[in-house]
Amino acid sequence: MDVIPIIHCGDEHEYRLKNFIPLNLTGMGVSTRYHWFKGYKLHLCTTAEGIILSHVLTTANRNDAAVAPELLVSLKQWDIEFVLGDAAYDSEKVRQTAEQSGILFISPINRRNSEERKDAYGRVLPVFLKTRFGQWLFGLRREIERVFNELKSDGLEQPRWYGFHRYVLHVLCCILMHNFEFLL
Repeated sequence: MDVIPIIHCGDEHEYRLKNFIPLNLTGMGVSTRYHWFKGYKLHLCTTAEGIILSHVLTTANRNDAAVAPELLVSLKQWDIEFVLGDAAYDSEKVRQTAEQSGILFISPINRRNSEERKDAYGRVLPVFLKTRFGQWLFGLRREIERVFNELKSDGLEQPRWYGFHRYVLHVLCCILMHNFEFLL
């Protein structure tokens, strides 16, 4: 499980001014709670082989840990035993959702969330990650970075469409094309 920020159309400001495209249709807008956002985030869950099982597209101002429960619940249908995530997903709510879904969730401890973790997870995980097996296991996270690279090279950030719903359609097409490669 990981996230990639999507900044589309690098010269978007000049294009918008030249073609009079409204600000809220270009991936930049106002959120009632977090004020301004620019761009989107694509959250993915993949297999070790790179097949995309679940995804969520959000605005760039959403916290990663807030989206993780939605991803974990959608993995119930796949009979997944464990999920690896980065430190941004380290939260009690994410671990509880994973446990309710029957999934073992493993992520490094996010030091920004608390001073020192006193629970069993906080005591055991740092030791586990230093073992050879723990290092090998977290080495599997390289696969999701490869998937992000492939999606970017397949045009994830060049949609030519404006507006959130049209951008969702573009992302779905990119994911569909990526997963079709595994059928051939």
